[in-house]
Amino acid sequence: MIRACLITSAFLAVSTPAMAQDTLPRVRAGGDAARMAVAGDLAASVFARRVGDVSDMVRGDDGTLFAADQRSGRIWVVRDRARDGRADTVQPLPHRFDMPSGLALGGGHLFVADRSGLWRVAGTGTPELLAPFANAGATDAPHPIVLGADGSLRLGLSMPDGSARVLSVDARTGEASLLAQIDGVLHGFSKGPADAPTLLIVERDGETWIGTGPDTLRPVEGSARHAWVDPSNRTVLLSGRTGVRRFAASLLGLDSDPVDILSGTSSGPITADERGVLVAEPERGLIWRLHPRVDATTSDIAPVAPAPEPDPDTLLLKGSGIATGSTLKPRQSSDSEDSGSPPTE
Repeated sequence: MIRACLITSAFLAVSTPAMAQDTLPRVRAGGDAARMAVAGDLAASVFARRVGDVSDMVRGDDGTLFAADQRSGRIWVVRDRARDGRADTVQPLPHRFDMPSGLALGGGHLFVADRSGLWRVAGTGTPELLAPFANAGATDAPHPIVLGADGSLRLGLSMPDGSARVLSVDARTGEASLLAQIDGVLHGFSKGPADAPTLLIVERDGETWIGTGPDTLRPVEGSARHAWVDPSNRTVLLSGRTGVRRFAASLLGLDSDPVDILSGTSSGPITADERGVLVAEPERGLIWRLHPRVDATTSDIAPVAPAPEPDPDTLLLKGSGIATGSTLKPRQSSDSEDSGSPPTE
């Protein structure tokens, strides 16, 4: 169940200090992005190329990155075997999906949500249809997914009336129950370590709203489609049409004065590893790495002050009691295979 938690985040392998918004030099590495800029104590480099129109990314414990290309239907398996910050292999799984828009990892399986349903994939085996969407009454809008703290999946379905449903889906049986009905378009769930809270990213009345449940949603500055949150620092990274912004966060919500981390380009799904942040640029089929600059100085950088503990009665990001009910019926089946060759670097 979507849970209340102190909203904190780490987005680099080292603690990320606050920085002024006017320190955005041109990207110093990569060579592909003259229009892009990164915060003053960061550098950017291309991690992977030719991954298409990335709609979601998820990273395994062994460092393997999975990226969903909603244009080709491919799920790209990206590996940095040399551990040098650049992908050395980018290969597709041997199956195509129908505009995949959500990825999650759990129990040794990769879960993929596309327009037809929620699929479960073991290794490179044939996908199993865990929960079909044919009778769910949902639109063809993206169906985001994330693994919940209890081992079940959170699934978002957009409805024709402009609302959205948040479902809990049993990762073994496909049985689903309704967790929440939301007013607005659900763009996605935040990603992060296992102990991070799950945030909803909702568009309502032309604004982006963030929260752990329907009664905690609050508007934030600018647009956002993806988020990264982690308990080691009190920050949340939001990725959207204008780039990536970092927000200080507490139980009272996201700070109203964000810091630009990446600007000058539309950014997509975001995740992190021990070296820094990985953020997709779907328009050009790239995945960028944002990492600390080797020559960065910290003399004029102040650390983020810990947020005060609020009165429990005033929490804006508390959880909510949500009625449950049968929503989807499970069905097990297999889909056809399709092979393809990975791109060459």
